[in-house]
Amino acid sequence: MKRLEGRNTQIIVLSRNCSAGLGTIRSLGMAGYKLDFIASVKRNDSSKICSSSKYVNRAIEIKSKNNLMDDSDKIVTELLKYPYKSEKIILFPTDDYMTSIVDNYRHVLGDRFIMP
Repeated sequence: MKRLEGRNTQIIVLSRNCSAGLGTIRSLGMAGYKLDFIASVKRNDSSKICSSSKYVNRAIEIKSKNNLMDDSDKIVTELLKYPYKSEKIILFPTDDYMTSIVDNYRHVLGDRFIMP
């Protein structure tokens, strides 16, 4: 992915899987993008490896009681806290769970974000 010259593109990496999230964070960070990270976790601080990356500006953990629990409402609520901007923020889900949330809430998120 080539960084657009003169643009300050922001990306939010969404992950439930630390290894996929970390690889994505490193790749996009090295390419020069501004990154935030939102993780769905079972235990507090279980996304610490990703969230402490030097490329992550802001990290948010959404805690679930178990990995089968649907916490999509909490994730969407966090996303909607991001302000409207003239240049939309890019959502980058790194696993099937986060991709399904983006897809299921496309009608709510579409005005603020660029989605796959």
